[in-house]
Amino acid sequence: LPVLDMMWDLALPKETDRDHRYCNPMVQGPHLENVKKLKRCLIIGYGGDIMVDRQQEFVTMLVKCGVQVEARFDPVGFHNIDMVDPARASAVLNIVREFIL
Repeated sequence: LPVLDMMWDLALPKETDRDHRYCNPMVQGPHLENVKKLKRCLIIGYGGDIMVDRQQEFVTMLVKCGVQVEARFDPVGFHNIDMVDPARASAVLNIVREFIL
């Protein structure tokens, strides 16, 4: 987490916090008009990811904006598991393929 905090400190405008629209799309602002223009969105998350709660909140926000969302949350796994487990990589590719087709 300290590395993530440092990255956001470097990326965000001075004198802003993590509730800036660059890192928190759930805050109110003009960016939500663009979010509402999205047609479909695929969200894949894992229970072992420290940000899974935020991903689920993001899905809720997208749905409230009228976006058609396909959310796949697996209780077993972690961020980037598909990069280290070939079977999980294949499963993610199948999910993406089904979503696209």
